[in-house]
Amino acid sequence: MIAQAPELRATLVDHGLPPVSWGIGINTGPAVVGNMGSKDRLQYTALGDTVNTAARFCSASPAFNLLIGWPTFEACSDYLVVDEIPGLQLKGKSAKKFRVLRVTAIRAGRDSQWVQIPTDAALEPYETYKHRYAQQSVFAAGPQTEA
Repeated sequence: MIAQAPELRATLVDHGLPPVSWGIGINTGPAVVGNMGSKDRLQYTALGDTVNTAARFCSASPAFNLLIGWPTFEACSDYLVVDEIPGLQLKGKSAKKFRVLRVTAIRAGRDSQWVQIPTDAALEPYETYKHRYAQQSVFAAGPQTEA
């Protein structure tokens, strides 16, 4: 997702739309996964505290950043470089209970090269276009009429 951000940004700008950003949150643990609901409204989904915590990570993540929990880091530490984010309070969660980590680099295999996150290609253009878009007037001036 982060690698494709520059292309998406360019497409949005070409159509006169504001720049977008997203944060990514990943958590590891037990969850209830499957078809939920009634026969009239069935939806495949995941539920539980693990999923809720991942959503909180996503909401707290800065643009084009990836936040993970400690169980996720333990599961794939050979493929991630992280910084701990001390004092980050997640809504409805105890700061003492959760260790939140920001992924700064990732790789596909133990012999693969590290890829920095967020990529400069995603972050720098986003900041530039966000500033430009904020300077634009949202409403076009209409003809003035006298009463």
